[in-house]
Amino acid sequence: MPAFKRPTMRAVAEKAGVSTMTVSLALRDHASIPESTRSRIKAIASALDYRPDPVLRAFHAYRHYGRLGAYHGTLGWVDSIPEGHELRAVPAFEAYFAGALDRAKQLGYKLEKLWLGAPDMTQKRMTEILRARSIEGLLFPPQPDTGMALGLDWSRFSVVSFGYTLARPRFHSVCNHHYQSVLTAMRRLKELGYARIGFAVSAVTNDRVQKHWLAAYLVEQQLLPKRERIEPLLIEGPPRREVVGTWLKKNRPDAVVAIDPLVPEAAQAAGIRVPDDVAFALCGDSLKRERFARIDENSPVIGATAVDMLAGMLQRNERGIPGHPIRMLIEGTWVDGPSVLPQSIRMGRPRKLGEV
Repeated sequence: MPAFKRPTMRAVAEKAGVSTMTVSLALRDHASIPESTRSRIKAIASALDYRPDPVLRAFHAYRHYGRLGAYHGTLGWVDSIPEGHELRAVPAFEAYFAGALDRAKQLGYKLEKLWLGAPDMTQKRMTEILRARSIEGLLFPPQPDTGMALGLDWSRFSVVSFGYTLARPRFHSVCNHHYQSVLTAMRRLKELGYARIGFAVSAVTNDRVQKHWLAAYLVEQQLLPKRERIEPLLIEGPPRREVVGTWLKKNRPDAVVAIDPLVPEAAQAAGIRVPDDVAFALCGDSLKRERFARIDENSPVIGATAVDMLAGMLQRNERGIPGHPIRMLIEGTWVDGPSVLPQSIRMGRPRKLGEV
């Protein structure tokens, strides 16, 4: 029986009457090859049953990205958050950039910050700046508001976004696994002996993650008998001690998973001792995170993963809005903190939650 001979790129080139380089570029949808030529070459490759050799592709990728110190170009970090906005104080955003910067250096890229909020800056102007600087790979950190839309000339760029706030267009994105973060926090609290676990989040913050934090809590609650369920506290506006204190007194949880450290601070302002009366564990990121047991979102890993995705897209010459956006979820890690006590210590301390 004759051995199978894999169709080669040279065979496709001979059939199409072009060079192997033209075939390579066409199969990667490179903009330098006219669309009609790309379509014709793809049709010929399909008819010949041509498939790229995975070993050769891996070898070329190794040669391209494995040369330490080799400069491959500049990536753009395109920020839309206004000056003075409260989100600029969120540590996760700087950690995203730090992780992305380190990974970019490892892969031979420079990472340049660009600001859409600069004076006289428009999205058209930003497109022109990126083209003039030959920046083809873009990272979009979280937007200032949910449901935001941007309108650059996407056909020229490879794009990876962070989180859920850039709603239109939809790009490949990376974010913390918010759903899993709440599950991890609740299960760790149960391991420490906390039986009745509540949940508190502001409506605005919850919307920024498409309600994934709340969804995880509600699913866990559905697994409990109705008499053991605790209605979550959805906060409109800043957490106030009257709202938080009343909710705690009514539901009497042993522990609460919260997103904002202002919630346990409001509880303390209402006369509730943390963690003696109620333990608190935080999801999300905060300047005050060291004071709490929490989920570390591994934000630098999120930034590095975004660069890995973007570098792969640039290598494959994937430009424009993807037909099937991919979301990469990075799981968080539980970190012990003083806002949660082990059961052995907690059981020896009287609670006075009913006196709130």
